[in-house]
Amino acid sequence: MSFFPSLSVCSLLVRQLEPSPQFTQTPFSMKISLILTVSLLVSGSVLVIAQQKGKGKAKPRQIEWRVEKLHHDNNEGCAVGDMDGDGKLDITAGEYWYRAPDWEQLPVRKLMGFGADYLQNNAEHLFDMDGDGDLDIIGGQFTLPIVNWFENAGPGNYGGLWEVHQLLDTGTDRNEAAFFEDLDGDGEPEWYENSWNPKNPMQAIRLLRNDDGSVRTEKHVISEEGNGHGQGFGDINGDGLTDIVFMQGWYECPAEGPWSGPWKWRKDFTLPHASCPIIVTDLNGDGRNDLIWSDGHNYGTYWQEQLDLHKLDGQAIRPIPQAEAQATYAPLIKKTDYTLNWQRPALALHNQVRGFYPNCVTQLRQQTLKITETIPLFDGVWSQLPQDYQHLQEAYGTLQPPTPGSVAAVWKNHGPVIGTGDGYLLLRQLQPAGKKSQSGWDFANGSRLEPGEQLGGS
Repeated sequence: MSFFPSLSVCSLLVRQLEPSPQFTQTPFSMKISLILTVSLLVSGSVLVIAQQKGKGKAKPRQIEWRVEKLHHDNNEGCAVGDMDGDGKLDITAGEYWYRAPDWEQLPVRKLMGFGADYLQNNAEHLFDMDGDGDLDIIGGQFTLPIVNWFENAGPGNYGGLWEVHQLLDTGTDRNEAAFFEDLDGDGEPEWYENSWNPKNPMQAIRLLRNDDGSVRTEKHVISEEGNGHGQGFGDINGDGLTDIVFMQGWYECPAEGPWSGPWKWRKDFTLPHASCPIIVTDLNGDGRNDLIWSDGHNYGTYWQEQLDLHKLDGQAIRPIPQAEAQATYAPLIKKTDYTLNWQRPALALHNQVRGFYPNCVTQLRQQTLKITETIPLFDGVWSQLPQDYQHLQEAYGTLQPPTPGSVAAVWKNHGPVIGTGDGYLLLRQLQPAGKKSQSGWDFANGSRLEPGEQLGGS
């Protein structure tokens, strides 16, 4: 059994102090709906309030949890399992494991650091790698292609570091997380690596048991190119097979089986900076699996509802033949199509960024700036924006008439506001040349961007 959170700065143990309630489904009117989850942390306790469906006013029920801090570091991998064979569930997290029931901290390994605040551990899973009957630890790395496993030292030998073995070289880096899933149902998991590089391959690494109990690996390429931040697993099209969901859509498992050949890439949606995991479940009971995902680099948890392709708002869709004589070919995409012309309307620029994601560019201080996520701002748009942005109407009202390409303002915790032909464009996510993608606010704050500065391509 294993899990890993989207971010783990502290290793925390959360204990439930009262029985769990039965949660009821809440209907949503929008096809893509924002789910707001609120947790109240008071004096080391987490208070969770669940409302149960019934006649009249719902009566809130309170559940109290106690949080115990085990350690504080920048590790992002965590797993749960019986490490010492005593029948109690222990916790592993990065450099240490914590023995139940007193959560004694015991060493496992040393992790390399990189960047300002990262450790090389983006996933942690438990599996008996050598067939000796106890659980070993498999760990993935953010910027390195090597996957290692750490051999359980065994009772009486838990005072020192565990022996490390290389499991495989994936050949890829820039890895966001990794998953253990058994897609072929053979009882042995596969290793799936999620990458924030959209051009990385999607591949499955099978773990196969040898006669002596040890494990060998076998690589299967699902797609030579096509990955992206966020991943999940589930039956999307209702054929009984497990598909793979990720930032740029989903891969359909072949009817002949997962290892029969390349998978079909269905580019039905884009989930910017999606979470690990993306949950695949039938949220509204209509027989079609939906998606629950979060923005890994911003606020918001979303329900992505799967619709009936044969109906729209409950009405049957009647096919209408295309008038072939009026059909035309779309023009080829040119590199100049990626350049943002700030004379254009805000909504047109916003749609250009979405349509050519992640390739739209502009110039700032004689450097190329890639723009990947925006919010259009103009009179009449507010009713269409998420609730999180409604409070910005007051600040919007203080802006001077727009000058195309000019920085009109820098809004704290949101980003720079750039003038367009008819309004403004709020830059939520961007990538300077030679650097990682970052939020608009982080960029503006780090580069000391000032109102009045001019972006190119105007």
